Amino acid sequence: MRKIKIVTDSSSDLHVLDGVDFESAPLKIVTADKIYVDDKHLDVLEMVNDLAAYKGRSTTSCPNPDDYIRAFGDADEVYCITITGSLSGSYNSAVIAKNTYEAEHEGRRVYVLNSLSTGPEMALMI
Repeated sequence: MRKIKIVTDSSSDLHVLDGVDFESAPLKIVTADKIYVDDKHLDVLEMVNDLAAYKGRSTTSCPNPDDYIRAFGDADEVYCITITGSLSGSYNSAVIAKNTYEAEHEGRRVYVLNSLSTGPEMALMI
């Protein structure tokens, strides 16, 4: 029996999906002082308060290909849904991860979908 997994980036606002082999690759917010990883452990209120008080430059970072490869785990078939490619490099990163994963694991397949959306619409697709 083939092991099937659903993977997304954290812009879907899903970290757990009961009854499904599921994983979310985190986006990040980066300042000179701290990196906020958008996963189930993120204290959103603390992050918002920190960023409101922060006077420096901040940036965001999509999941890198290694984040996606870790999320794919040992699945035979992966369905990966990303935030729209017009807002983030997440889709491109997932495609790089797909190519690497399939090259390293003969017979395994990854299907990457550019959702053309984010948030609740991604959750509906998932």
